[in-house]
Amino acid sequence: MQIAVLMAAYNGAAYIRDQLASVLDQMDAESSIYIHDDGSSDGTVDIISEYVRRFPGRVVQIDGAPCGSAKANFWYLLSRVEADVYFFCDQDDVWLPDKIRRSIERLKAMDGECRCVFSDMKVTDEQLRVIDESFLHYNGRDPGELRYPRILIDNPAAGTTMCFDRRLRELAMAVDFDLSGVEMHDGFLLAMAALCGSVSYIAEPLVLYRQHGANDMGAAKAESRLQRVGRNLADLARGDFFKKKRAFLSLSRNAAGQLSRLPVVPDRERRILYRYAHLDRLPKWKRIWFMNKHGFDRARHTWWMYLLA
Repeated sequence: MQIAVLMAAYNGAAYIRDQLASVLDQMDAESSIYIHDDGSSDGTVDIISEYVRRFPGRVVQIDGAPCGSAKANFWYLLSRVEADVYFFCDQDDVWLPDKIRRSIERLKAMDGECRCVFSDMKVTDEQLRVIDESFLHYNGRDPGELRYPRILIDNPAAGTTMCFDRRLRELAMAVDFDLSGVEMHDGFLLAMAALCGSVSYIAEPLVLYRQHGANDMGAAKAESRLQRVGRNLADLARGDFFKKKRAFLSLSRNAAGQLSRLPVVPDRERRILYRYAHLDRLPKWKRIWFMNKHGFDRARHTWWMYLLA
């Protein structure tokens, strides 16, 4: 089984060695790490070149112009690499020793094609000291609901925890998607798997998620009710409240419109995706009715979303 670990790199010199070591330690002879650098200026490229020399065939540098974002970089890697199983890999985290084995075991246990697995993570500080044993608990996410409408709005999976099969990759490459209006590659691909195949959650942390100055918002702690009210009041005072809420919804609707282009989507689901993408054509009461009927909701705070839809 050929396994491809896709790493999007950008100014990761401070941490990329730790991550490469944690992945290499659990790879077999048929596994390779494929890295594309997005225009780093801090020595990341030199480190990648060093590992390519030290581990020929196991660490492979993918050439190409800078993509401009992690989302575009991962999608570019996905387009360039063919394998049986894929992993997304962030440059600044650390994989726990049995991540690859556990992920592939779960993937093999699933039926059908277009399969995707994800897991929890431990949240750590810059020195890998554990802040919280569960990223999903820390972030207030709900991995219990894996329907595609919920994923489009409230994606629970971090890309660095995901593992998926060749068929899902082929499906992702079958359409020339415009991802400019889609929030991130990981939620988009997970929603695709839920729509056209199956998704499974490993309820254990398999990654150390390193928080540092460049990615602190990636694991923002779930707000208390008082904190949420305070933030919303501050947004109202600045005149940003409605703009932010509608921008949040716009991302999920853009993703739905892109997914409706997939040739294998059943007609009923295609109609649902298309109508959600063009929800602004419906009167307010009908938008709320439609979202509630088809499960476009969140783990929490759904009603404000309905009211502002």
